Amino acid sequence: MLRSVKRRSHTEADRELRQNKLTLFIQQFEKEAQGRIAEMEAKLDNLLTTVDKYFQVALMKTPPSLRKTLIAELINDSQAPEEGIE
Repeated sequence: MLRSVKRRSHTEADRELRQNKLTLFIQQFEKEAQGRIAEMEAKLDNLLTTVDKYFQVALMKTPPSLRKTLIAELINDSQAPEEGIE
């Protein structure tokens, strides 16, 4: 009888120890995941800034007349049949 009581308390202690280890593992995993997410967000912000700068440079290289042209005008011009072609 005394042995079964010791075994139960030993098994409960083992179970509690495993539960604590699992809890710590999950906490560590979540902490690392949050760190990686923050790192990816920083990289994304950097990438968006770079793309924006390249876009601004490309926009400056386009002729002013094209920059002032409305998109609707470009679409209408591309859809209109060309005259003089038979």
